[in-house]
This record gives sequence, structure tokens and C-alpha cells, in this order.
Amino acid sequence: MWSDFSVAQKKTDAFEVAVTTIKKNIKCCSVAFPGNKSNKATTVMIFRTGEMTIVYSNNRPPVSFNLFELYKDVEAPKGIYYKPGTKTIVFNIGEFNKQAIRLNTNSIALETYHQFLSIIQLGKETNARVSK
Repeated sequence: MWSDFSVAQKKTDAFEVAVTTIKKNIKCCSVAFPGNKSNKATTVMIFRTGEMTIVYSNNRPPVSFNLFELYKDVEAPKGIYYKPGTKTIVFNIGEFNKQAIRLNTNSIALETYHQFLSIIQLGKETNARVSK
């Protein structure tokens, strides 16, 4: 029983570290997209359920989706990927719906991408345990 608590606490800590890192990187290092200087991510909200909202700097309404639904074992129209040349993290949340966050350096973009993947992996592990 103690070990179950210990595992749960480690996952809670990992989730908090990932969310904190993502928010910090977006706050300090988000940049506008070429061709639309008023459009950049200003913050994200990420909940333990996997729900995520991206807030942009222009008048565009915030965009919400579930990060856990982006994990796929096979190629699918949904997913998350990192584009190094553009320092962009892209969220395919539907066949014709993509959202993106662009950061000012490849290293920060890659770190942020890996933190998103760690949140998705935590969700996958949690969902696998619940469905057994």
C-alpha cells in the first residue's frame, strides 16, 4: 500500500514539473509566427485530466483539447510533433485542425516538447492501470 502511494506521488511530482517547465518556457520564450506578428501563445493551462487550453496573444479565442488523446501507438490524424527548423510544437487535434506553439530556440522548443510527451506518457500509464 505504501508503494502505491509512493508511485502516485512520483507521478504527481513529474506532472507538476512538466507543467511548470512548459508554462515557464511559453511565458519567457514564445514568439510570433512568421507572417502574423500578433499571433503567439501566451500561456497554457494543463489539467490532470489531460485537458489543455492554449491562449494566444491576438483576439483569437483560446483553443482547448485533450493531450491524452494525442497519444497514438500508430500513425493517425491526431498527434503531437516537433518541427526543429521552425522551433514549433504542432498539435494535430483533428484531421483539419492543427494548433502550434513556436519558441525562440530549438533547445527550449525541444525541452518543451519532451515535457508534453512526458505528460502524455503519464496519462497513458494512468489509463492503462485504470482499464485493467
